[in-house]
Amino acid sequence: GGAATVNALTGMDTNLASFLIPWGVIAYTAAGGLKATFMASYIHTAIIFIVLVVCVYTVYVKSYSTDSIYDMLQMVASYNTDQCEAIFNDGTKT
Repeated sequence: GGAATVNALTGMDTNLASFLIPWGVIAYTAAGGLKATFMASYIHTAIIFIVLVVCVYTVYVKSYSTDSIYDMLQMVASYNTDQCEAIFNDGTKT
């Protein structure tokens, strides 16, 4: 997972990334002990929440309004089985 991500982002060899990532974790844990581990978890969680808020803002405020989202959900909820199969199965029967 992490090694493949580092490989995709930087081009680093996957085996080398698999070896270096745990050493990075060991280094910051050894430098700061358990406090560093908790701080890293806190920072990562904060980043995830910020990204989530930005995504929600982009969808609900910038791109669409809550009324248009509601109207689109109502439209999808009104589809019958045949319409859903035509949309989601490209017309192929399962």
